[in-house]
Amino acid sequence: MAVAPVAQLAGVLPPPSALLSPSGSTIGLLEAISAGCTVGYVVAVQRTGAVFASLYTTPLTIARVPWAMLLLGETPTVRVWAALACTVGGLVLVRPGEPDLAREPRPA
Repeated sequence: MAVAPVAQLAGVLPPPSALLSPSGSTIGLLEAISAGCTVGYVVAVQRTGAVFASLYTTPLTIARVPWAMLLLGETPTVRVWAALACTVGGLVLVRPGEPDLAREPRPA
């Protein structure tokens, strides 16, 4: 939102009437979906905590490689596949921690 006034002053912001075209309405729909996903992410982080937030980007990175192959015709090198294998291996090693017994209330 902070970029919109600067873009308007620079004369590069399209007018709101551009959203009425088919391509403009598609962009508007994608922006609305993106905003909804961002709100969902913030709510999920608030409910699950910092560990979820730190691990959230890893599956996204892994999912982006096949999309790049499909949409952009990219061919990943052996290094990319090795890095993805290490990333998946790291995800497999992550386990929920043991409960902290020192924080549990003692029976009276």
